[in-house]
Amino acid sequence: MARSRRSLLFWVALALTLAAVFPAAIGLLQLRSNRDALLDQVQRMQILSASTAADQAALYLRSLDRAARSAARNPAMSDLGSAAAHELLRAILQEHPDVLAAAVLDSERSSIVAAQRLDSKAAVETALSLPFSTPVEIVGDGDGSWLRHETELAEGTSLVLVAVTDDLEEILRRANQLGEVETALVDGGSRVLFGEARLLAELPENLLAQAGSERFSGGAGRYENAEGIDVIAAFHPVEGASWFVVSRQPRAAADLARRKMQIATLTATLAALAIAAALSLFGYRLLILPIRRLIVAQASVAGVEAPAEGGSEIEQLESTFAQLLLVEQERETIGEVFLGRYRVVGKLGRGGSGMVFRGFDPVLQRPVALKAVPLWEAGDAAEELVGKLQAEAVHLARLSHPNIVAVYDFARKGDTAYIAMEKVEGASLDTYLAHSDPLPVREGLAISLAIAEALSAAHSVDLIHGDVKPGNVLLGRDGSMKVADFGTAQLTRAAGAPPEQLIGTGGYIAPEVLLRQGTTRSSDLFSLGVIMYEMFSGRRPFGAGAHAEVLRRTLDEEPEPLSNLRAALPDELSEITMTLLDKEPRMRPNSAVAVVESLATLVAKLGQEWKLDIEAVLDLAETHEANITQFLTQYLPDPPN
Repeated sequence: MARSRRSLLFWVALALTLAAVFPAAIGLLQLRSNRDALLDQVQRMQILSASTAADQAALYLRSLDRAARSAARNPAMSDLGSAAAHELLRAILQEHPDVLAAAVLDSERSSIVAAQRLDSKAAVETALSLPFSTPVEIVGDGDGSWLRHETELAEGTSLVLVAVTDDLEEILRRANQLGEVETALVDGGSRVLFGEARLLAELPENLLAQAGSERFSGGAGRYENAEGIDVIAAFHPVEGASWFVVSRQPRAAADLARRKMQIATLTATLAALAIAAALSLFGYRLLILPIRRLIVAQASVAGVEAPAEGGSEIEQLESTFAQLLLVEQERETIGEVFLGRYRVVGKLGRGGSGMVFRGFDPVLQRPVALKAVPLWEAGDAAEELVGKLQAEAVHLARLSHPNIVAVYDFARKGDTAYIAMEKVEGASLDTYLAHSDPLPVREGLAISLAIAEALSAAHSVDLIHGDVKPGNVLLGRDGSMKVADFGTAQLTRAAGAPPEQLIGTGGYIAPEVLLRQGTTRSSDLFSLGVIMYEMFSGRRPFGAGAHAEVLRRTLDEEPEPLSNLRAALPDELSEITMTLLDKEPRMRPNSAVAVVESLATLVAKLGQEWKLDIEAVLDLAETHEANITQFLTQYLPDPPN
């Protein structure tokens, strides 16, 4: 069964997210249910508002209708010219203060007998002069509006009451004060008599058609307005008139309800994600981080590069543990191995052209570093390969410089050729940077000058390094600073590497080398610029991460100016570093000698003389060795008997 290659953090985060989102999903469903209940409640409120206003308006109309019908049945109305008839009309005015006039009109709408209030003559004349269309209607002109109520009498006559509309308007005002409602009184012709005039323009046509139809005794509906907001409206007819009251949830209330629902939904979602994130962080610190630290520690002890973050931590853990088992097996037998007169003590790592071992010279009683180059892959060309390797070793041995690791010897044993070199007891620059980057100016300047002097000496005898990087800069316990692994490109080519093979370390390789234009003195200077940038800024100019992406940035992107990252850095130092990093070889300094002169001048100007802190280097080296011993003791099984 194929094992997933996803990070363990992915599965932990997924499980915790599901655990947190599940109750949140239930909460969201509850919110949805609550939303439906809220909408039902709003709809009931609209129905109540419309029906209450319509019933109150109908009650008011019934009071006028009762007064008119009572007068119509009175015997005094049989003699319209009598004082009794006039007194009957005056009694209506006294009983109903809102009635301005009571008049009996003939079929031509001319007044036969009338009673009216003294201050309402003009209003009554206007109300009675306007066309009649329905028994109960609101009439008016630009100066006002009045309620006109008509009751048929005998022989083509009718009793007309003209009343002010204050009571109807008050009914609508009270309805609007019930809460989240907007109401309007509308006649059968869909004309707003009182209330919010804009309601009709915003209500759907089908709801207005139902409200204006005599077949419906009321109704309600939910619709979406032009802004996409759900709105609830209701209507109810007014008994005794061709009117209806329409009630709608206000736009502001609808917006507020929507926002509340969105906020509640968003809050629930964010709360679930926050819980998942908190649990994921807890799981990362409690589980994932220790596992990753264990992977890095195992890789360090095994002498292999730690896997990049991502992928399956379980597979990485198993892989580095398998490497540890191999290390332990090697430890049991390596002390019995000799390369010529040199006893192999331990493995230091892998260089650009072969394995590097810690060795001991029993004749001269001194430690050495042994670089072993396998010959078995060369086949019939092994002898020719040995000749090339020996020539390169002789070339290296003639180079004697305090900043370059010395070469002592070259020999062959069976299918392995080896070079015995000076063993620098201390730590590499990459280990030092891991514990103290970015470096103070005085330290970085001293190390930069030492590397530049080493390159100057090598280039003077046509020896190109080919793999200048912090791992090849050694800081000795005696205060020395030496560049190791010189001639990587030459030795690797001599060892039979194909011409198309890229020699060097990603992030430190010059653009022209990536373009297969060859390794030159200038490409060594570019690598020095990368180291200086890293020492003074605390980060690599072309970043870290995927190898292919680092190479792409080396070719296509300009590093951020060093002065932007460290404003206090001397301008001359920043300029030297950025010039070394120019993608065009011809724009870089023309030689390592020129770089030495520039750095030496800067050291003299700034007074930045510095000697390596021996104790700090010793602490790093001893800590690394102690970690190896402790790790092997705790995690590796005892060897079989």
